[in-house]
Amino acid sequence: DAVACINQLASYGDKACKAKSAVTVMCKIGGAQITAVVPGGRYPTSDTCQNMARAAGKIMDKCTRADQTVNGAGYSFGNGNIAIHLSAPTDD
Repeated sequence: DAVACINQLASYGDKACKAKSAVTVMCKIGGAQITAVVPGGRYPTSDTCQNMARAAGKIMDKCTRADQTVNGAGYSFGNGNIAIHLSAPTDD
């Protein structure tokens, strides 16, 4: 599911993915969710969807657990004001 979310974001290429609030869900598929977190009220802001996907891919590479779930965070490649979180979906 994490791979599907990463691929979905990557498929948008250089399109701007916008973080419209402090926490914006960018993708939710099955047991995975990619969230853009913008601390300190610096939203709305954006980066390319490809850069967000790259960040999520790096998280997946470094933060995959023994049970094959992923939980971690890192900054978007083109906008250091956006923290990308890859995890199980949160209850809304």
